[in-house]
Amino acid sequence: MRGKQFSPSMGIDLHYQNIDWLESALASPFDGKTVVITHHAPHPQSIHPRFNLSPINAAFVSDLSRLMGKADVWVHGHMHDSFDYTVHNNGGQTRVLVNPRGYVRKKGKARKMERGQVQVTPQAFENPFFNPHMVFEV
Repeated sequence: MRGKQFSPSMGIDLHYQNIDWLESALASPFDGKTVVITHHAPHPQSIHPRFNLSPINAAFVSDLSRLMGKADVWVHGHMHDSFDYTVHNNGGQTRVLVNPRGYVRKKGKARKMERGQVQVTPQAFENPFFNPHMVFEV
């Protein structure tokens, strides 16, 4: 791909190559829990209802239902809304999590803290459900 202009067909090819790799990795025997971390959402349940009919959802969410149940937890990004749901498939279940902060709103007020840290008031975040202290167990 180096030196070539990126095209939609190249994107599709790369997508399927990566899905094949992930499917193979998930099929490998492993004595323990499995966590998958991706940028894009792996399941349509990560689409907020206000975007249900959006023609650009495919730019943010892939329907990887066939891989659900092969990982214990799937953490993803890219969205601006929080989700925590479980998908049952392949004789197993996968918990899907996303905890985005979203954009900082202009109305938010920031103040300088010790050692150069900046604290932004919660109302400054686009996602009111963002949990900066979120921890999950596998």
